[in-house]
Amino acid sequence: MSKWMKIIYAWIVFSGIATTWCQDFPPIRLADRLLIHEAMKLKEAIGDSIWPGWSQTPFTLLLVTEQHEYLVRHPAPSKDFVRLGYDSLLATDVYVRARTYSKEFLATFPAVSGVQTIVVGTPEQTGKSSMAWVVTLLHEHFHQYQYTHSDYYPRVGQLNLSGGDQSGMWMLNYPFPYNEKQTQILFDDFLKWEAMAVKSSGFLEKYLSAKKRLQCGLSSRDYRYLNFQLWQEGLARYTEICVAEFAARHRFASTEMSGLPDFRPYEQVAGDLRSSVLNGLRDVQSQKRIVFYSVGAAEGLLLDASGRSWRDKYFDAFADTDRLFEYTGQVK
Repeated sequence: MSKWMKIIYAWIVFSGIATTWCQDFPPIRLADRLLIHEAMKLKEAIGDSIWPGWSQTPFTLLLVTEQHEYLVRHPAPSKDFVRLGYDSLLATDVYVRARTYSKEFLATFPAVSGVQTIVVGTPEQTGKSSMAWVVTLLHEHFHQYQYTHSDYYPRVGQLNLSGGDQSGMWMLNYPFPYNEKQTQILFDDFLKWEAMAVKSSGFLEKYLSAKKRLQCGLSSRDYRYLNFQLWQEGLARYTEICVAEFAARHRFASTEMSGLPDFRPYEQVAGDLRSSVLNGLRDVQSQKRIVFYSVGAAEGLLLDASGRSWRDKYFDAFADTDRLFEYTGQVK
């Protein structure tokens, strides 16, 4: 057999094996395809109307199911993935491999070939209703927007918060003084005034004064961590509210979507998100880091209430929501 014949024969054999592998993997179930498609269409509809330049951020996703992981819109899948085929609904090739990540994941990180990827379990595994899951994908897509900004990693390093941890886990495990009595007293006061300010703009000045008192009661390093979390996670939760309210105004559920057993209109999802933010403005000791989601989201709502543009200053005020209030003229 000639060299070229051997190459052709090997290719035919390999192609046959690859086809067999693909046949061994089930496709993404229809309900999940519908929800991912909805998230993609919602992203397209929003464009840059919430965040400037957001439309240019790649939407790369790894769906984690009971036994498999499905990779969508990835420019360079690693070799452990098998091409499942082109998905006409998602308008992209889909790749698959055996499950390696937790089924409960809701995170964004360089999961495949160094590309910032949304790694997410199904709605059932993550405890989300279908439409809330769609909105949560846009929360994670906002993290892609943050992480792919050219200055993100250098400026995070300049915060001097990692304590030498190169894995990024310090963002979750930073030793913030949640359990210290003085912190709890100051934080409870701070949360009380923020909740009142969200309900009535007349309390904004008292909220900002309470935040200043909290700053004075924390070390400069702890306060940097607080503001970083408000900027990164809190405004991601705020983005969920913006996304759900945009969808309530502009998106109409398809027959397939509205037929899902746990379907709820975007109006309800948006209302639930606003309620959860207000309900989250309490008890730093029990919530610990999770409280920052509600605090930062509430700050986004307070910034909106100023009536002035501030989102285009988001990266200028890196990890510092105090500066965003300065941009709106609410802090002198």
